[in-house]
Amino acid sequence: MAPTVKLILDDAGCSYSSGQEITGRVQIGTAECVPKAELTISLVWKGVGEGPNGSVSVVQDWETKILTTGDCEPVASVHPFKFQAPVRGRTYRGKIIDIGWYLRAEARVAGKTINYDETVIQLTPPGHREDQTRPHPEPVILRESYRGMTGCLLISLAFLIGGIAIVWWFDAGILGVIPGGFGMFGTLLGIRGLLVKRKLSDVVVWIASKEVRAGNELPVSLKFQTRKPVEIQRISVLLRCWEQVGSTELRSRGTGRFKKHTLFEQEWVLPAPQGQVQPGFPLTFAEKVKVPPDVPGSLELGIMRIMWQLEFRIAMARNPDWWDEQRITVF
Repeated sequence: MAPTVKLILDDAGCSYSSGQEITGRVQIGTAECVPKAELTISLVWKGVGEGPNGSVSVVQDWETKILTTGDCEPVASVHPFKFQAPVRGRTYRGKIIDIGWYLRAEARVAGKTINYDETVIQLTPPGHREDQTRPHPEPVILRESYRGMTGCLLISLAFLIGGIAIVWWFDAGILGVIPGGFGMFGTLLGIRGLLVKRKLSDVVVWIASKEVRAGNELPVSLKFQTRKPVEIQRISVLLRCWEQVGSTELRSRGTGRFKKHTLFEQEWVLPAPQGQVQPGFPLTFAEKVKVPPDVPGSLELGIMRIMWQLEFRIAMARNPDWWDEQRITVF
């Protein structure tokens, strides 16, 4: 006869903040001796989402602990446990992602589960008390560098010419299309980068922190100067949040295909200078990006994620735009 397993939480409401301790006990009883038994307790998350190839379901243990091991005597016993809820984990119901959490106690014999008990828990975002213990984040300064761009362009051209040669002379079909396509993509990016390089120099992106609480402001700035006279049409910073679901099959092959759903997007347009900007005069533009208070924080569980990003953009007349994208964490 299989032993009975009962999971009991100290908090009857089964609700915890991210980072909070989860405590309880597991009761196990059997009417006969069970040799080589093992009792484990696991904190598990389950994600259901809509990926690029249809529905995706993922179940993974976040943490597993062995409460007892050895021969199980025919008496009832109680085994306490303690977990710390993941700081970035929480229960979530979104547009293309649903994330749930539960505890699972298992009685095993020879590695096989013979009985178990499960309890669903709710993980909520942390309270304001987290600000008192979180270390003050350092500002992030990013300087645009064009070193090596010419070399990358030459390598891309070599791939493009090699791909064309394979297709033309050896009639190799797909063997030439792959390096040729890679070379064409790299060549276009390289040409675009050199065009931008001819106009802008010393571009510096400053972000007060890469971590921000929902509802707070995040100071940012953009500093640059021009190499030649250029007409600046628009300077902007865009804050974007999206849900992202990958495919388990594609992930195992190392590819990067995802299905995305935008949850939030807001743009701040900075006042651009009138007329042409002359070279040699550094320009600085600052803004305070406000993160709404009622938005989901960053989340990364396997192939299911909630991402936040800042996009800086300088639009110039008769020239490609300069832009830079920076991931941030919202909690």
